[in-house]
Amino acid sequence: MTLVDISGRVSGEWRTESGDLTIDVTGLAKGAYFVRVTGEQVNAIRKLIVR
Repeated sequence: MTLVDISGRVSGEWRTESGDLTIDVTGLAKGAYFVRVTGEQVNAIRKLIVR
C-alpha cells in the first residue's frame, strides 16, 4: 500500500502478507491523500481525507 499526498509525493509505503493493515494518520498534515493498494488480486486507489 502506498500513501500519496495531493501533490504526488509519497507519504508512506507499507507491505502486509495477511491483508490487514492499520495506518496511524496522527502524524500526517491535514488534507487529501490517495491510498494505492496493489497485489496479486487487487489494484485500487481510494481517497483519504485527514482532518
